[in-house]
This record gives sequence, structure tokens and C-alpha cells, in this order.
Amino acid sequence: MGHHIEAIISKGLIDKESLARFDLPCVSHKGFSIIGLDPSHSDYWAEKLEISNNNSGKIILNCPVTHYFAKELGLDEYAIVFTDYFGGVGNQYATVYSSGQVAMKETEGGINKALRMIGVYKKGKLDEFDTINLGHYRSFDECFSKYYENF
Repeated sequence: MGHHIEAIISKGLIDKESLARFDLPCVSHKGFSIIGLDPSHSDYWAEKLEISNNNSGKIILNCPVTHYFAKELGLDEYAIVFTDYFGGVGNQYATVYSSGQVAMKETEGGINKALRMIGVYKKGKLDEFDTINLGHYRSFDECFSKYYENF
């Protein structure tokens, strides 16, 4: 089975009204919030908010719109993660921001390190990725299908 997600992950719960304002899906697990992201949704908001949506790295949604969302959601420290693999073959990247500054540059295979930096501690034999149940979320596509028609 494949795994393709792009998400902001932060410690704590996120205000549901703030999430609804930007039509962002969010799941919580063990005190962490996983906020789904999508390129078409991001393009929609870039146009609506009149902000650039350019990225400069491997993580497509490590871009001004995502950072705008993080600021508006009151996130001071957060990771942005990207996975794209099927049957164990593919890529995953992560980066961490703290107080608006890069705390960990985009790192291939760096999701567990990024999660540790924001306070996820592995539980037993589980790594940080599985401790917050990230493997359970294979894709957030169904949450953003209405944006696919617009772009």
C-alpha cells in the first residue's frame, strides 16, 4: 500500500474554528496535531490571499502559504513532512520551523528527527512516526477533492 502525505505536525491541539477558516483537515494523536496539506488547496489559498506559492526545496508545500497557515493557527514550532512511497520504495522529507526560522533544513529521511525536535518521544518499539500514528494516514486526498476541480 502507498503512503503519500504532506502535513504540518505540531504539539498540542489546534482550534477547530481556525482550521475551518482555511478548510484544513486535522487529526490529533497523543497530544500532537497532524494538519493535512494539498497542492491544489494551497494554490487556491495563494490566489485568494494574494501570496506567492513558490517553494525552493524538495517539499512542495514548504511554501509561503503553508507558513501563513501555521502563523494563523498560532503555531510557533512545527514540522512539515512529505512522504511519497509505495511498497517501501520512494521518498520522505521533513523540515522544522521554530519562531518563523528554519530549525532543521529539509532533510531526506528526516521525519523521525523532525518529530523528536518538536517533542515526539518514541514509545516502546515504535519509532516517532508510528508513535503519533502517522502511518495510519495514507493520504489526505479525499479531504481536498473539491479543490481539484478548480485548478
